[in-house]
Amino acid sequence: IALSRNIPAVRIMQEIGVQRVGRLVERLGLPNPMAPYLSSALGATEEPLLDIVKAYAVFANLGRRVYPHFIRRVLDRDGTELERWPSPAPDEILSSYVASTVVRLMQEVVNHGTAASIRAHGEFSGWDIGGKTGTVNDFTDAWFIGYTPTVCTGVWIGFDEKKPLGNKETGAVAALPVWIEFMKAYTKGQPPRRFQLVMTPPPMMAQLQEQRRLERGGGWVEGSHGQPLPIVGGPPNLNVLPSTLLPIEQRSDRDGRGRAEEASEPALPRTVPATPLPPAEQRQRRPRRTEP
Repeated sequence: IALSRNIPAVRIMQEIGVQRVGRLVERLGLPNPMAPYLSSALGATEEPLLDIVKAYAVFANLGRRVYPHFIRRVLDRDGTELERWPSPAPDEILSSYVASTVVRLMQEVVNHGTAASIRAHGEFSGWDIGGKTGTVNDFTDAWFIGYTPTVCTGVWIGFDEKKPLGNKETGAVAALPVWIEFMKAYTKGQPPRRFQLVMTPPPMMAQLQEQRRLERGGGWVEGSHGQPLPIVGGPPNLNVLPSTLLPIEQRSDRDGRGRAEEASEPALPRTVPATPLPPAEQRQRRPRRTEP
């Protein structure tokens, strides 16, 4: 994930199951149902910026979903409070261990991956930061969603019409600098914050990890944060693939320079012929939703 490699993301979705991932997307509160294709692992289903930020905030809150709102309270001209937004209790969407695992992955994006330019700014020294860059085909949209332990912020760059921003205008090039400048102002004067990550899996999950490790004949290695990671033998089972793979609408950045060439990994094998798509004028497409 740090270098935005597409093939591993597709293979993970293939192994987990498209329908199971779709149910998780629904739990995260994204309004548009995930397209039931492997290309959704790369962002083929478009979502509004606010909803994506809300979903990422689940990871920053270690599994709890919060509800964004634009009005906190209403005062009269004398400063008397007339009404206050009743903040609902956060919903627990993910276990704190699973959310912590995602946070660790996204921290690598910032520390060593496509968003590593954040670490060149001394204002973020000591801050724990996670995030992900994103780039749509033909450079029509650029994204960066990043979060600290206290705030989650998203940046989208694009036109009202779907047209290119310019050559190589990736998420790391177009959107990330905006995020950096905003977060410099937001964190100014604040002490650095660290995530309180949960490193130990729940007993049932630990049992499943051990069972999977034994089934694959693997061992254990120490992860970058000192946690034990299973060594699994052999690639995931790719013998069964959907009969149709829709064109990938959104791909991620390849590296910190924002390249968007195809990855060097071999393409996934197909065991059944792909169903041809109908002509473009006959396809039903969801209206494109953008944020101002």
